[in-house]
Amino acid sequence: MRNLNKRKLTCVENQSCKKRSRCDVGDKNDNDIILKSENKTRKNIKIKVDKESKEKKGKNINDKEQDDVIFMNDVDGYNTEYFKNLKKGAIIEMTLYNWMVFSGPITLRANKGINLIAAANASGKSSIACALVFGLGYNSNILSRNKELINFIKKGEKKSFIEITLKCDEEKKYICIKRIMDIINNKVESFWFVNNKKENYEKIEKIQKEFNLNLDNLITFMPQENVSKFSRLNPEELFECTLLAIDKKLLDDYNYLKKKIEEKKTGENKIKTYEHEIIEEEKIINDLEKKKSKYENLRMLLSRMKLYRVKKSLLLIEHKKKQVKNIKEHIESLITEFAYPF
Repeated sequence: MRNLNKRKLTCVENQSCKKRSRCDVGDKNDNDIILKSENKTRKNIKIKVDKESKEKKGKNINDKEQDDVIFMNDVDGYNTEYFKNLKKGAIIEMTLYNWMVFSGPITLRANKGINLIAAANASGKSSIACALVFGLGYNSNILSRNKELINFIKKGEKKSFIEITLKCDEEKKYICIKRIMDIINNKVESFWFVNNKKENYEKIEKIQKEFNLNLDNLITFMPQENVSKFSRLNPEELFECTLLAIDKKLLDDYNYLKKKIEEKKTGENKIKTYEHEIIEEEKIINDLEKKKSKYENLRMLLSRMKLYRVKKSLLLIEHKKKQVKNIKEHIESLITEFAYPF
């Protein structure tokens, strides 16, 4: 195995955070999650919070209260090469505020390639996974948890938000999705923002499809509660999940080819069935031909028999006529003989 160099990582929180320090990966002396890679080409996020935000906690957010909304979309500090190498839908950064174990707001910036979150137990790793699910518009069913959304908001707080920045296309570079959650009368009301513009949930669903997020795919996202489900997948299901994780078009092409193969098999089975039916029909036809031949012979015999009967009747009539004629002649001779005896 090749050696992996430790990278210095920085935790980025708000200005009042007293734990703003640098820590090595896996440092046992600091339970904070590793949040941001030290990169001189990137500038630190600047978080601006309205001074009155603390007083407005628990209040509903409308279009006139946008000052209380914290948007973390200052990602222009990433260099151009970084954006070019990212795939559409890749996570650039995520900001959490009053979410599960996090108070914050705290920001996690992703490095290029594989990102590993390492921390001690109960330090917030699962909180980040849950934030991905809820922040991108999915529900707790993916997590195999029956908890309501209110149970994920930090205890004692009335307001929370999750902000996730994803790689977009070359023109827009990135898209920032933000979910603000207010607890009102023990119920959570969610407000969605896309690039600082208030949107409805249908817009988030479109983004899920457009960016091929697929957090409900166990290959893309697999919480530890769903490991047993993953182990029960058969090879074909695993293959389909893998294609969906790579590119939905590949799965569509696969399903199209699969459908055509099924249609081909169905067609071949129909051809075999038709061929079998043709053979059976030919047997029936041959049998009918034999019966027809027998019938024709029988009909011919019956015709001959009728003819013979007619001829026999005619012959019998002729014979009777001759007999009658002979009798008449005999009678006439007798009359003549007795009429003139001398």
